[in-house]
Amino acid sequence: MSKLVIDKRAPFFFFLSCFLVLIVANRGDTPDTFVYYYIFNHIDSYNLKSFSDFYSATGVELGYGWYAYIVSLLTNSENFLFGLYSAINFLMLYLILRKFNKKITVLSLLIYASGPFFFMQQFMQMRQGLAVLLALYAIITLFQDRKFSTFIIFSGLAMMMHQVSIALISLSFLFYVFFNKIEISKRNFLLLAIPYFFILTFLFKYVFVSVLMGVSGRLEDYYYSSYNYSVGILSLPNLKSYLLCIFVLFFSKKEMYLNRYFVFLMFLLITSVACRIGFSDFAILSGRFSTVFGFVEVILFPFIMYELFNNKVWVYISIFIISICQLYITLNFQAPYLIDNYFTPLY
Repeated sequence: MSKLVIDKRAPFFFFLSCFLVLIVANRGDTPDTFVYYYIFNHIDSYNLKSFSDFYSATGVELGYGWYAYIVSLLTNSENFLFGLYSAINFLMLYLILRKFNKKITVLSLLIYASGPFFFMQQFMQMRQGLAVLLALYAIITLFQDRKFSTFIIFSGLAMMMHQVSIALISLSFLFYVFFNKIEISKRNFLLLAIPYFFILTFLFKYVFVSVLMGVSGRLEDYYYSSYNYSVGILSLPNLKSYLLCIFVLFFSKKEMYLNRYFVFLMFLLITSVACRIGFSDFAILSGRFSTVFGFVEVILFPFIMYELFNNKVWVYISIFIISICQLYITLNFQAPYLIDNYFTPLY
């Protein structure tokens, strides 16, 4: 009989998660929140059998419509609507971390909860946040368990929640097909990563912007509107990404590259930096795609820190201090409006 293995870090992870869920559930008029609340309040007036009809009427993917409909059968409370959605996010994050390396679950949670991924993707871009987590879980089951059925199911859920996950899922499948059976050393990874970065940056800047605007009329309208702006190459979020990428590349150990999923996450991190530079003239694309691919820093940075230093107490203290600094930067520089919005009544 197999023994039941209990993760001793799980209670603290879910205790802190519950506290954060309560904060998310009781938010006020943060960006996009009223849109989600309005759809929830009028869910019976939409066609929930057609992706295109629902998207045309709301600008939101059908996955959220199904979620809102299920919640509406239970309650009309917006607190429950946003709280349950947040709880699903934390559950998916835990499942991903447990599969990758359960030793970093708490460390990753601290990095996640203190940074822009939590504040942007749970108080504003909530569809994208859950879509990325669903996609990453689908990918890790493919790489580590080779469960194609699970990959297909969770990939489908991710795409139904937000279309941007298609880019993440497509890249992951291509990587799995071409690199799954090839051993990549750290040296070979760098030899591949450098041209990969420059080619992607060129494509993002000179090819993909035109292609994406051709596909999406909404993007084209946004590009020529007064709301579009350029993102400075040396802006604070970009500098943070550059430094993090350099840190991870420099301090990662050779044996880490034996893990295919780790190698894939490293490629995603580099893709994120390429998005920031390549889409720098188109703010919405720079932010949207860099956060989709860059979410992996929540996993990679704590993992490198944990494996790099023998004194684990020092690692926890360091991550805690870094999280405090990141929290200050996020709420004062990246999203300074969020606190005022949070305390503004929703209706």
